[in-house]
Amino acid sequence: MRPLFLLLALQSLAVPVWAQTAADPAAQVLPAITVSVVETRSLRDIVLASGLVAPVEQIQVAPLIEGQPIEALLADVGDKVAVGQVLARLSSSTLDLQKAQLAASLAAAKAQIAQSEAQLLETQSSAAEAQRVSDRTATLRKQGSASQ
Repeated sequence: MRPLFLLLALQSLAVPVWAQTAADPAAQVLPAITVSVVETRSLRDIVLASGLVAPVEQIQVAPLIEGQPIEALLADVGDKVAVGQVLARLSSSTLDLQKAQLAASLAAAKAQIAQSEAQLLETQSSAAEAQRVSDRTATLRKQGSASQ
């Protein structure tokens, strides 16, 4: 029994040593890793491609006032534009003419109002004079001095 016990004791000591030596060859094979220092630099990638370039969305631009000729075109086909950017300036000559005509119409209307007010004052004055004459004639009739 003693040799069996000795054999078991040696075997129990040999198993951890054998396991460690079996694991060492696998631990020795490491993957190749390249290590570099972190730094800022520009990347230069070139993409060679062919194809068609198309806009995401096309919009038809028209003036809010129809019939106004364009005085200046401030953007061209292919230009990048921003929201709110002026693309074209419309001619203001037609609008200036309309403004002058409306100003003349306003002045004529004001003159007509002034003339009507003057006629109203004249009519009120005539009415007051007629009333005064009528009252005087009535008074003279009561006194018997009025002519028929």
